[in-house]
Amino acid sequence: MAQIDPTDAPIISNDNPLTETASKLSIQLEESEIRVNKVELAANLLTVQNNTDNEVTYYVELSLPDKWKSFGLQRYFIANPGETMVVPLRVLPLSLKGNTQFFIGVNVFEENGDALASNYFYISSYKVVNWAVSVTPGKKNYFKNGENTSSFDLNVVNQGNYPQDIVMHVKGQRNGLKIKNKGGEEIKSLNYDYSLKSLEDTTFSYDIETCGETRNVKMVSMQNHRPNMVNDAKNYVLYVNTSEALSSGKNLQKKSTKIEFTKLANEKKANQFSGPIVPLIVETNFQNITSNNPMMMLNLRGFQIMDDGSNLVYFGQLSFTSNFYSERYINNSTWYGGYFNKDYTAEIGNINGGVMGIQNNGKGAKASYRVIRDHWVGAFYTRRPNFLNNPTSESFGAFYKYLGDGKLTGSAAISQSNNFLRKRNATIFNGTVSYNLAKNHFVSASGAFSNTTFENAQQVLQTKQGFILNANYGGAFVGGKLRTSVNGNYQSPTFGLFYNERKAMNTRARYTFNDKSSLLFNSTINENIYPLNRITNENLVTSFMMFNNLAYNRITKMGSVQPYTYTQSNDIRGKRLNSFGLGTRFNTYILDKNVLWSSNLFGGYNKGFFLTDLPLFFNFGINSILRIKTFSGMVSYTYGSNSPDALLNEISSGLTPSLLRVTGNYQYMFKNRSLVLNNSLNYSYRNQSRNSVFNYTPEIFYFTNTGWRFSLNANLSYAYGKSRSQISALGTETTVLEERVSSNSNLRLGASIRKEFGIPIPFAKQRNFTKTFIAFYDLNGNSIKDKDELSLENVIVKVANHELITNKEGVARLIYANGGTFAYTIYSLDELNGWFPNVEDSLTIVSQGNEFVPFVKGIKLYGSIVVDRERLSIDAEKALDLTNVKLTATGDDNHHTLTDFKGNFEFYLPNGSYTISINEAILGNQFKLAKNDISVYLSQGIEGVFITFYIIEKKRKVSRKVFGEPLIDPSIEDNTDADKKEMLEDAVLPEDDKKIDLEDTPPVDPLIDSDVNSDEEADADSDNNSIPKDEQDIDSEEIPERTVNPTSLKLPIESLINMDNIDPNKVGYVIDLGSFEKSVPINVLNKLIKMGYAGGQSETGKLRFVSKKYKTELEAEQFRNEAMEAGFGDPPPSILGDYDGNEISVEKAGELYEKGLQQQNQ
Repeated sequence: MAQIDPTDAPIISNDNPLTETASKLSIQLEESEIRVNKVELAANLLTVQNNTDNEVTYYVELSLPDKWKSFGLQRYFIANPGETMVVPLRVLPLSLKGNTQFFIGVNVFEENGDALASNYFYISSYKVVNWAVSVTPGKKNYFKNGENTSSFDLNVVNQGNYPQDIVMHVKGQRNGLKIKNKGGEEIKSLNYDYSLKSLEDTTFSYDIETCGETRNVKMVSMQNHRPNMVNDAKNYVLYVNTSEALSSGKNLQKKSTKIEFTKLANEKKANQFSGPIVPLIVETNFQNITSNNPMMMLNLRGFQIMDDGSNLVYFGQLSFTSNFYSERYINNSTWYGGYFNKDYTAEIGNINGGVMGIQNNGKGAKASYRVIRDHWVGAFYTRRPNFLNNPTSESFGAFYKYLGDGKLTGSAAISQSNNFLRKRNATIFNGTVSYNLAKNHFVSASGAFSNTTFENAQQVLQTKQGFILNANYGGAFVGGKLRTSVNGNYQSPTFGLFYNERKAMNTRARYTFNDKSSLLFNSTINENIYPLNRITNENLVTSFMMFNNLAYNRITKMGSVQPYTYTQSNDIRGKRLNSFGLGTRFNTYILDKNVLWSSNLFGGYNKGFFLTDLPLFFNFGINSILRIKTFSGMVSYTYGSNSPDALLNEISSGLTPSLLRVTGNYQYMFKNRSLVLNNSLNYSYRNQSRNSVFNYTPEIFYFTNTGWRFSLNANLSYAYGKSRSQISALGTETTVLEERVSSNSNLRLGASIRKEFGIPIPFAKQRNFTKTFIAFYDLNGNSIKDKDELSLENVIVKVANHELITNKEGVARLIYANGGTFAYTIYSLDELNGWFPNVEDSLTIVSQGNEFVPFVKGIKLYGSIVVDRERLSIDAEKALDLTNVKLTATGDDNHHTLTDFKGNFEFYLPNGSYTISINEAILGNQFKLAKNDISVYLSQGIEGVFITFYIIEKKRKVSRKVFGEPLIDPSIEDNTDADKKEMLEDAVLPEDDKKIDLEDTPPVDPLIDSDVNSDEEADADSDNNSIPKDEQDIDSEEIPERTVNPTSLKLPIESLINMDNIDPNKVGYVIDLGSFEKSVPINVLNKLIKMGYAGGQSETGKLRFVSKKYKTELEAEQFRNEAMEAGFGDPPPSILGDYDGNEISVEKAGELYEKGLQQQNQ
């Protein structure tokens, strides 16, 4: 035989058929790649063809990774002339790695060692990543009366085919709940990092203890606090979050399990009142009660949701400053009533017509009506300042709105305003239209035209016309990563009752790199031109402002970091000041410890252009907010001038201005939970005037369980100032003015009373009823508790969604429950050994009274569920959790029971015939029931009947790797199908009547293809692998379009409050998310509620969300940024001022605060 150089050995592609070549042998592989599981035998077929007229003796070698083994190749093969034969290749992988391809070289050598041919194939391994988390005794657990301890075990099993690194974190509501190890030591951190081999599991055991509602961890509401809330039902929720340590695929696999521990109350209020009522909150505030000018303010308000979904809103405010009656108390009062139905609305009292360009707020009425579907018409009429007594102006108008289907909306209105004192009137025509161009693009435009008649300085009537235009665009690009919004506004100087020309443009863009980083750009340009003399329209003054901000936002483990750069230009009356600089913001929130920290640090330079050769002036600022439990504090320090006038003052005085502000708030609840003390401390210092202002306001509240709230408050203020030495030049003499020291202090006392009432509606039927549930051993079977029958404690009573537990007397009360028929469930937490509740599965509530819950002794019908597991299942040896399988005994009545972990169950039933059944739907596709609907007859004298339900796990589909079909000589016509399926071990082409013996072939390990769907379920309450709904992220695409109205449309505050007696503590700031253009998804609503926003109806009848009230603008800005980062940034929310519940502009809020402080220091 001729020798062949190994380098000349032909390589035949396994994708091509065998061909005649000049070499002795031609080879071909059946498979180019074989996918195997761990410890599975991989098999391939090597087809060899002898291209010569001589017999060829050869052997086959495989190039294998280290520690791998091959079978059946330790011998020589003989190929007859022209013969085609098949050689089985079998490889046992012993060191696989997940998701990896391994090269297997196939080399054919002649018996003398000369290379004849070579080829290759791949063996690839896939990694199954799956694990399960189970909870023992279960995911929902109840505390018995008087108990405050329990325990649970977490079991984690690796169901994958490779070792798995798992990161686990247990988090949730920890206030009032202690988690301990079995040694009794409290565990502060529940973070774990561990590794499990395939099918290996581990168990974590914990003890838990409730320690009541821990005081002074979270602030209590001053509106809804009740001292006995500590006795209310408590639900503690833990989330067990597990994930891969490193991602094995495109996405990091995560799983979450929800565990609940519930402590029920013996008494629960389903509704606040017994029937149809008019809710009314009455709050009275007394101010300056020890001074010469005491004042009382009475606030009345209420909100009611009708059965048809309509809303009734009403409020009133009266102020009294003397002890005798005066008409001004009524004339200056503020009151409002509004009714909002799906087909019409009606409002009366202090309203706003909602028309730009004129004063249309005042006392009057407003109504709207839906004509057809999305078409609304309406009108309004108002007078100022009073409706009947000598009004000075009036406004009226009519409007039309088209709400559309969410793609196109619009409105149009005409209105008239008459000023009786100034003898001028204005007629306004306005309209708006908005349109969704595409899925991610939105445009809107609005405008108004006015015709105004007025008297000039010469008392000659003149007429002017003007207009205002506004346009908006919002869109998303690059798959939603880039979001932009642009707003432009122009107002002519002759529009409406205004005298100024205004130009404004706002641009905002956000590019999201991933869920942790984004780039933000914000630009604002505003120019205002107005005359100093409105009568002559002369001496025009220009005010210009431009601000640009570019920020990069990064979410880290420590919190959110946002470095940014800014430029600003201010020009007021020709004095221009340019600023530029750098800054960074940092925000972090630790949920378990209720700790919030936010800070903003910036610095830069100012350049003035109103004087020649002005240098660059440095400015610096830091603002920081810290909240720890019930303490919150703010520190603000600024150095340098931030306006042209401030810089001019700095140049003339030679002093660089600096301002320090420190604020602290602390709430303390006493051991007597009826008493709560709020403390507020403020300090500020200005270096130029050397002025220090100190304010301390304590207020102590007393709450009752019946809803009364009383409070006493004091305000202590102290101001100290020391003017600097100045030089005064009078003629030729120069005088040095001495320093002047001034100080003043003030003490004010106040009190308040608050109560929420329910005023019954006359002649209305009672709709809510109180039910008293009495659980007892029914010895005589009359279903009524007799004197000699014992009560049952720790019985769970569930009516619809209300849960209670009976006390020692066996009593539980559901107060003011809705009338109707509801699902009704009774079960005992104690083992009663054969006593069961003899109640229906539904309860009809139509009256008040007792509801007996009899437990009767019956014939014991018991048994178990036996599961025949598939022996090839990867968890066949692990106990199957059969907890809470529901069984039904159907007879004259239906009786139900649930299984325990092992599948054991028991009934105690009265005599009679029953059919016992299991709902087969719970078995899914993996199991089947051998027999259902088992009939039994229980008769007198029988103590018990035992039955068994036999569940069979469906046989798994087992696939075996075979060696494929051999290549059969096409010249043989009579080969049978069986012959073609035989595998060739001795590499000899089979004859017609000969089969190949495979006894030397090693056994093949099975590859199990499970029919069980391993996808995670959507229900977090019933599946270990699902994600809780309150933790799901919101896709920004789910958030409907919003409209944020400008703050310029807010009511003037002067008409609502006494400007001579301003309380600075009532000044605050709120965040306006705006009005949603269409319905809001449930998950978005839940997100808004968790973020602290409250919904209401806007002036246009749409759903509007506004945040809670914040003390400072800086704090509001922080939470505004959080809202934008949560997906509510397009359009950006606006910050509004707030004074005692009245929405005002931010500027006005600052003015009121400063004015209030000045009044207190006078």
